[in-house]
Amino acid sequence: AGVDLDLDRVLPEVLRTSYERAQIIATHPVATAKFFNCLIQSILKCLVLEGVLGPTKAYFGTVESQDRGSLHLHLLIWLKHEYTPAQLKENIQNQDFRDDLLKYLEDVVKEDLDLFREEANDGTSTTSDISVSIQETGPITDEVVPACLSTPNPDSGDFHRIFCKDSDTSKTCRMRMPRVLVKTSNIDLSIGQITMRRSHPWTNNFNEWLKSACRFNMDIKFIRSGNDAKALVYYITDYVTKSTLAFHDMFALAQQGVKSIEQQRVTNSIDTPI
Repeated sequence: AGVDLDLDRVLPEVLRTSYERAQIIATHPVATAKFFNCLIQSILKCLVLEGVLGPTKAYFGTVESQDRGSLHLHLLIWLKHEYTPAQLKENIQNQDFRDDLLKYLEDVVKEDLDLFREEANDGTSTTSDISVSIQETGPITDEVVPACLSTPNPDSGDFHRIFCKDSDTSKTCRMRMPRVLVKTSNIDLSIGQITMRRSHPWTNNFNEWLKSACRFNMDIKFIRSGNDAKALVYYITDYVTKSTLAFHDMFALAQQGVKSIEQQRVTNSIDTPI
């Protein structure tokens, strides 16, 4: 986006502040959009269509811009299977089918970090033939942006601090955090509700392959039928019918318009001879 970055030395002063990065995005919207499109196309082609979530029949996505100008994607993916909602409801009564379904879901959707405790970073990188010890970099690791570091061990005492970027004293989280912990995955046969195992209260649902490939925040959910399907219909309808401009955006435009009119009035009064 018109900004030179030394990828061998990704430090905070190189990446600028969050405000400066937002300025770069706003100043180079075309370059930002092209990069985002390249990233998403690569993810869809190399991961989604190659079966990271299973055989895929189709997908549909819509891109939105956040208030600061950065882009994000809402994506629906249809898996390649021949089960109708009625057939799924019938098959879910079978214990073997339920076990296979939960095994699949626990493989592609994570709501905890238990698996990564055993595979946690031991301080060395295996991305090349030469192992590089993180400890060898010395105090410089304290200055590097956390997102650019290798994933730390979830058992680490400062694990939460590393990923905690913002602090907020609010007692109510609009993202419904912390989430309720669930010991084992289960399916409610009466309504078909699927509840996944969760041992960490502060993580979104994620797929580790997609997340590690993009280093982004994500939320992923399997939609079968029942309450989840109803919630999905409401979610999509809400997005389709919502205003293209948020209230604070319209208010800012109105405020700018009033300022422009007042400025024009002052200019006219100065130019008008007495």
